[in-house]
Amino acid sequence: LEGLLDTCLLRFMLDGIVTKNVYNLNLKVDPELQSWEVSADSSGDTFDTKKHSQGTEVKAITKSNTTVVRGEDRVDVYVIVDI
Repeated sequence: LEGLLDTCLLRFMLDGIVTKNVYNLNLKVDPELQSWEVSADSSGDTFDTKKHSQGTEVKAITKSNTTVVRGEDRVDVYVIVDI
């Protein structure tokens, strides 16, 4: 998950692409190794100050206190970002 979010951040920093949609999200869990892997496709828009407001710059994605909450028809993931 951290790698996926890092990729979104890198796309913004290098190409000015703001990730808008994430789809084909796949989560593989290995209970024996207590690990998981996330893959997905995404699309977005080129950052444009006429359409997008710019707030505080995100410098990094962290694993600290990452929380995954599984619902009946969705999964929510909460992460902390370094600014």
